[in-house]
Amino acid sequence: MGSLVVVISGAISGLVSHLRGRHVRSGIGVVFGALGTGGAVLAADVSGLLDDAVLLTLFSALLVVVAATTIVKNTRRRSPRPSSNHDGPENRPV
Repeated sequence: MGSLVVVISGAISGLVSHLRGRHVRSGIGVVFGALGTGGAVLAADVSGLLDDAVLLTLFSALLVVVAATTIVKNTRRRSPRPSSNHDGPENRPV
C-alpha cells in the first residue's frame, strides 16, 4: 500500500507541475485514461480465462516482437558518416 501512495503522489505532483506549465491536453488525457482503464479491466477478465502457459507464451512473443522492433529501428538510425578530407564542423564528433 505504501508504494501505491508514493506512485500516486508522484503522479499528482507531476500533473500539477505540467498543468501549471500548460503542457497538458486534458481532453486527450481523459480519453486516454478511460480507454486505458477499460482495456486493463478487459485484459484482466480475459487473462482469467486463459491457461498460464498460454499467457506466458503470448507475453514471450510480445517481448520478441518488441526486441526485434527496437533492433531494427536502432539499426536504421545509424547511417555511415560522410567521408571528407577536411575536419570541418560537420565531421567533428558531438
